[in-house]
Amino acid sequence: MEKTEVRRAVVLMGPRRVGKTVLLYHLIQRLLGKGTPPRTIGYVSVDHPLYTGLTLESILALVSEASGHDFDTKPCFLFLDEIQYLPNWEAHLKSLVDRHPRARFIASGSGRHSSGPRAVY
Repeated sequence: MEKTEVRRAVVLMGPRRVGKTVLLYHLIQRLLGKGTPPRTIGYVSVDHPLYTGLTLESILALVSEASGHDFDTKPCFLFLDEIQYLPNWEAHLKSLVDRHPRARFIASGSGRHSSGPRAVY
């Protein structure tokens, strides 16, 4: 996750209520403990009604605006919890990874593909 030279997203899929969100919180705490500036870390729980109908690109823009951090020029981390609520999220996440080389995307979710851990993009 912290290796900035590797361009991919980490996707953790699994059954509901097994600790995926807690794991994301621990990863964020680890980054903060290692001195990562808080403004370079974004967390979004995609299942919140506020994000209904938004694209991943729109969510990234909102996080960038709220933090005052330019996700295109400086390293950053975006945690996307419950990503399965976004239609066609796999293609959109791949597109974000390709277009934002300085950003690291970490996603979690459950649903029809929750038989176990998923591949890393």
